[in-house]
Amino acid sequence: SITQRALHPETRVMNQISRLSGHHIVCGVGRMGMRIIERLESEGHVVVAIDTCEETVERLRARGLLAMRGDATIDATLMDAGIERAATLAAVAHSLRREGVSIQTQQGVAALHASAVCR
Repeated sequence: SITQRALHPETRVMNQISRLSGHHIVCGVGRMGMRIIERLESEGHVVVAIDTCEETVERLRARGLLAMRGDATIDATLMDAGIERAATLAAVAHSLRREGVSIQTQQGVAALHASAVCR
């Protein structure tokens, strides 16, 4: 039913993200990603976290953060995170730092008019 779909955590998060503008996207929520998220939130910014690990996503959501499971090297994942309306993207996941992937992500973000920080 519509009510059940509306209550599903993934649906709820995606609905919230779809209404954002000027937010910050953090791809990879390890030690560095979490530091970036905490800093942005302490400054009053809205953050969307992307991680490939479902446990990490659930832990972030339990803390009240907007988090989604996905691969940030895939354009559709970044689009779902609202990259076309985002202020910045920080790519800090180990998988994103492999040679060429950060460059690819950065070029994709540039095409979508956001600022990218790739570590």
